[in-house]
Amino acid sequence: MELVDNPILQDCYGDKKYKDVLDISRQQTKLLKINIYPTRIGYLDALVVLNIAVDFLSFIENIDREYIYLSNKSVTYKDQRILFVDLIKNL
Repeated sequence: MELVDNPILQDCYGDKKYKDVLDISRQQTKLLKINIYPTRIGYLDALVVLNIAVDFLSFIENIDREYIYLSNKSVTYKDQRILFVDLIKNL
């Protein structure tokens, strides 16, 4: 799908902070480089968000494992047991 023109943000939507995080010309967020339109979100966008979430949860785990203990969780992937964190990092 290709847009004919760049969408225009209506004056009543968003504020300065909202506009600071978007790169309208590339139709991505400035920091994470993920698509800003829901119909364009794909595998790579999901992978970026999942990696950020795992990094954040690992950071919290390093502070105190009483909040979350992620590093010992394993999953089955392609008939093999693998640590969840390792799976996400190797996708």
